[in-house]
Amino acid sequence: MTRAIGQAALLHLQPVADHMRRHLAVADRLFMDEPRRRCSIAGVVKKSCFWAIASDDRS
Repeated sequence: MTRAIGQAALLHLQPVADHMRRHLAVADRLFMDEPRRRCSIAGVVKKSCFWAIASDDRS
């Protein structure tokens, strides 16, 4: 069941990722941050990180 949910999420999120990729590819400036957070999965706490990407098209 987990695999089916992952595949469904990928199917619905792929258009969003494609749009972001096109938008970020033509941006003049990109900013990226990699904050670290603790994540608990099945009672096990691990350090993880996620990536936040933003573009700034202001003149």
